[in-house]
Amino acid sequence: MVSMTKRQTSPSKKSARPVVEPREAMQGAVRLWTERISRGGHASQKELEAQSQRLIDTYLPALDPNDPKTRKRNRILRAAADHFVRSGYRKTSMDDVARDAHVAKGTLYLYFPNKAELLMAALSDEKARQIPRLMGMMKQELSGPEFLRQWLLSSLLALQEMPLTLRMMSGDREIMLAFEELNREMRTDILSLQKEAVVSFLATAGKGRWSAPELEDAAQVVMALFYAAGPLFEPKSRGEVPVERFAAALVNMIVDGIVGGTRGKGAVR
Repeated sequence: MVSMTKRQTSPSKKSARPVVEPREAMQGAVRLWTERISRGGHASQKELEAQSQRLIDTYLPALDPNDPKTRKRNRILRAAADHFVRSGYRKTSMDDVARDAHVAKGTLYLYFPNKAELLMAALSDEKARQIPRLMGMMKQELSGPEFLRQWLLSSLLALQEMPLTLRMMSGDREIMLAFEELNREMRTDILSLQKEAVVSFLATAGKGRWSAPELEDAAQVVMALFYAAGPLFEPKSRGEVPVERFAAALVNMIVDGIVGGTRGKGAVR
């Protein structure tokens, strides 16, 4: 069971953003991640890595952190993320981002051809900052149930540190419409990887408990949980329970139900 007795940094407190690992480290994380997903037997690791690599190549290009162009790109992404969170996608203009990033509008378009691409790059940059957290978990030899427990907890807490992603997951219609502007192959890769990961982790933890249709339904429920994370973790929902304890209680209920639950005659099917 997840225990929160050890001291952990509260997501509500501002702390220094972790340094993003080099591209090689990100690709190493992808290999570990896709290997874990492939254990569920629903997709090959080679196929998963190919999908992941396409996304990395598009939104997390190989960059020299000491290159002035990289620093300029990072300024643009920070300015864009701040505007998208504060003002929303529609009300954020490329002029606003260029001004706050201290670059010419023409320079901004050299880096990002349109606002939808800028949004996806900002989301990817935000997620890339969780690579150290992901690597630490992936390197542990955890059982199926324990991995599911740690993955759910880590993901829910990470969302509290990812305001742009959280806004999207909370159903921001403008951001979802922008997502529709992306290349179809990119959209397919993103949605496919998300679904394959959840299905695999549930299958490994449940040890054959569900039929294929039931597994698909359970995966959709877990994905819905992430989309509801915004309002679910607001003070009006969790009361005076700290974020970490609230997340741990929620995750324990889910995983303990999967691992130890038995369905009697009256179980809903």
